[in-house]
Amino acid sequence: MGPGPGQERPGRLAGGGGRVRPGFVYESARGRWRLAEALAGTGQREEAEHEWKLATDAAERLAAVPLLTALADVARRARLGLRPASYPPGVLAGLTAREREVLELLSEGMSNREIADKLFIAPKTASVHVSNILAKLGASSRTEAAAIAYRQGPAVEEPAPAPPPLRG
Repeated sequence: MGPGPGQERPGRLAGGGGRVRPGFVYESARGRWRLAEALAGTGQREEAEHEWKLATDAAERLAAVPLLTALADVARRARLGLRPASYPPGVLAGLTAREREVLELLSEGMSNREIADKLFIAPKTASVHVSNILAKLGASSRTEAAAIAYRQGPAVEEPAPAPPPLRG
Protein backbone atom coordinates (compact mmCIF):
# COMPACT_ATOMS: atom_id res chain seq x y z
CA MET A 1 0.00 0.00 0.00
CA GLY A 2 1.46 3.37 -1.03
CA PRO A 3 1.50 6.63 0.88
CA GLY A 4 -1.72 8.60 1.22
CA PRO A 5 -2.52 11.96 -0.38
CA GLY A 6 0.03 14.63 0.47
CA GLN A 7 2.47 11.97 1.69
CA GLU A 8 4.41 11.22 -1.48
CA ARG A 9 7.80 9.65 -1.06
CA PRO A 10 10.57 12.27 -1.22
CA GLY A 11 12.07 10.68 -4.34
CA ARG A 12 8.92 11.45 -6.33
CA LEU A 13 9.36 15.15 -5.62
CA ALA A 14 12.79 15.21 -7.24
CA GLY A 15 11.39 15.16 -10.78
CA GLY A 16 11.17 18.17 -13.05
CA GLY A 17 14.42 17.71 -14.93
CA GLY A 18 16.39 20.06 -12.67
CA ARG A 19 15.40 23.14 -14.69
CA VAL A 20 15.13 26.29 -12.62
CA ARG A 21 13.68 29.57 -13.80
CA PRO A 22 16.34 32.30 -13.55
CA GLY A 23 14.63 34.34 -10.80
CA PHE A 24 14.15 31.35 -8.51
CA VAL A 25 17.67 30.03 -7.94
CA TYR A 26 17.64 30.68 -4.18
CA GLU A 27 14.16 29.21 -3.73
CA SER A 28 15.19 26.15 -5.73
CA ALA A 29 18.32 25.73 -3.60
CA ARG A 30 16.22 25.96 -0.43
CA GLY A 31 13.83 23.35 -1.80
CA ARG A 32 16.73 21.05 -2.71
CA TRP A 33 18.16 21.46 0.82
CA ARG A 34 14.86 20.32 2.34
CA LEU A 35 14.54 17.53 -0.24
CA ALA A 36 18.06 16.31 0.54
CA GLU A 37 17.15 16.30 4.22
CA ALA A 38 13.98 14.29 3.56
CA LEU A 39 15.76 11.84 1.25
CA ALA A 40 18.51 11.29 3.81
CA GLY A 41 15.85 10.67 6.45
CA THR A 42 14.33 7.89 4.35
CA GLY A 43 17.69 6.26 3.64
CA GLN A 44 17.97 7.41 0.01
CA ARG A 45 21.55 8.59 0.43
CA GLU A 46 22.57 8.72 -3.23
CA GLU A 47 19.56 10.87 -4.16
CA ALA A 48 20.07 13.01 -1.04
CA GLU A 49 23.71 13.58 -1.95
CA HIS A 50 22.73 14.63 -5.49
CA GLU A 51 20.16 17.19 -4.27
CA TRP A 52 22.52 18.41 -1.54
CA LYS A 53 25.29 18.97 -4.12
CA LEU A 54 22.98 20.97 -6.42
CA ALA A 55 21.74 23.07 -3.50
CA THR A 56 25.28 23.67 -2.21
CA ASP A 57 26.56 24.70 -5.64
CA ALA A 58 23.73 27.23 -6.04
CA ALA A 59 24.16 28.57 -2.49
CA GLU A 60 27.90 29.02 -3.06
CA ARG A 61 27.27 30.92 -6.33
CA LEU A 62 24.83 33.17 -4.46
CA ALA A 63 27.09 33.47 -1.38
CA ALA A 64 24.01 32.60 0.70
CA VAL A 65 25.80 32.07 4.02
CA PRO A 66 22.73 31.10 6.11
CA LEU A 67 21.73 28.49 3.50
CA LEU A 68 25.32 27.23 3.28
CA THR A 69 25.31 26.86 7.05
CA ALA A 70 22.06 24.86 6.93
CA LEU A 71 23.47 22.68 4.13
CA ALA A 72 26.65 22.09 6.14
CA ASP A 73 24.50 21.01 9.08
CA VAL A 74 22.61 18.51 6.90
CA ALA A 75 25.89 17.25 5.44
CA ARG A 76 27.35 16.79 8.91
CA ARG A 77 24.29 15.02 10.30
CA ALA A 78 23.67 12.84 7.23
CA ARG A 79 27.35 12.51 6.27
CA LEU A 80 26.71 13.84 2.77
CA GLY A 81 29.40 15.17 0.44
CA LEU A 82 31.73 16.15 3.20
CA ARG A 83 34.35 18.47 1.85
CA PRO A 84 37.77 18.79 3.44
CA ALA A 85 36.70 21.60 5.77
CA SER A 86 33.09 20.30 5.96
CA TYR A 87 31.85 23.84 6.59
CA PRO A 88 30.85 26.40 3.98
CA PRO A 89 33.46 28.95 2.98
CA GLY A 90 33.04 32.29 4.65
CA VAL A 91 30.68 30.98 7.33
CA LEU A 92 32.27 33.34 9.85
CA ALA A 93 31.32 36.29 7.65
CA GLY A 94 27.72 35.67 8.76
CA LEU A 95 28.63 36.71 12.31
CA THR A 96 28.32 40.26 13.57
CA ALA A 97 31.47 42.09 14.68
CA ARG A 98 30.50 41.54 18.33
CA GLU A 99 29.87 37.83 17.73
CA ARG A 100 33.34 37.54 16.14
CA GLU A 101 34.83 39.15 19.27
CA VAL A 102 32.93 36.70 21.47
CA LEU A 103 33.99 33.76 19.28
CA GLU A 104 37.63 34.79 19.58
CA LEU A 105 37.37 34.83 23.39
CA LEU A 106 35.34 31.61 23.39
CA SER A 107 38.13 30.03 21.31
CA GLU A 108 40.58 31.00 24.05
CA GLY A 109 38.52 28.89 26.46
CA MET A 110 36.82 31.72 28.33
CA SER A 111 33.55 31.15 30.19
CA ASN A 112 30.51 33.37 29.61
CA ARG A 113 31.37 35.32 32.78
CA GLU A 114 34.98 35.87 31.62
CA ILE A 115 33.77 36.96 28.18
CA ALA A 116 31.32 39.36 29.83
CA ASP A 117 34.04 40.86 32.03
CA LYS A 118 36.43 41.24 29.09
CA LEU A 119 33.81 42.93 26.85
CA PHE A 120 32.06 44.90 29.61
CA ILE A 121 28.70 43.22 29.01
CA ALA A 122 26.34 41.24 31.22
CA PRO A 123 26.97 37.48 31.52
CA LYS A 124 23.47 36.87 30.11
CA THR A 125 24.35 38.97 27.04
CA ALA A 126 27.52 36.91 26.57
CA SER A 127 25.39 33.76 26.85
CA VAL A 128 23.02 35.05 24.16
CA HIS A 129 25.96 35.86 21.88
CA VAL A 130 27.38 32.34 22.37
CA SER A 131 23.98 30.79 21.59
CA ASN A 132 23.68 32.88 18.42
CA ILE A 133 27.21 31.89 17.34
CA LEU A 134 26.47 28.19 17.84
CA ALA A 135 23.25 28.50 15.83
CA LYS A 136 24.83 30.46 12.97
CA LEU A 137 27.78 28.07 12.72
CA GLY A 138 25.63 24.97 13.11
CA ALA A 139 27.89 23.93 15.98
CA SER A 140 26.65 21.74 18.80
CA SER A 141 29.24 22.89 21.36
CA ARG A 142 31.61 25.70 22.22
CA THR A 143 34.51 23.42 21.27
CA GLU A 144 33.05 22.77 17.83
CA ALA A 145 32.54 26.52 17.30
CA ALA A 146 36.18 27.12 18.24
CA ALA A 147 37.28 24.38 15.80
CA ILE A 148 35.24 25.97 13.00
CA ALA A 149 36.80 29.35 13.76
CA TYR A 150 40.27 27.79 13.71
CA ARG A 151 39.65 26.07 10.34
CA GLN A 152 38.15 29.17 8.75
CA GLY A 153 40.88 31.55 9.85
CA PRO A 154 40.10 35.25 10.17
CA ALA A 155 36.40 35.92 9.56
CA VAL A 156 36.71 39.26 7.84
CA GLU A 157 39.66 41.44 7.05
CA GLU A 158 39.83 44.43 9.32
CA PRO A 159 38.93 47.54 7.35
CA ALA A 160 41.79 49.85 6.54
CA PRO A 161 41.83 53.00 8.65
CA ALA A 162 40.19 55.99 7.05
CA PRO A 163 42.62 58.44 5.44
CA PRO A 164 43.10 61.73 7.27
CA PRO A 165 40.82 64.53 6.11
CA LEU A 166 42.18 66.77 3.38
CA ARG A 167 42.96 70.31 4.40
CA GLY A 168 43.09 72.95 1.95
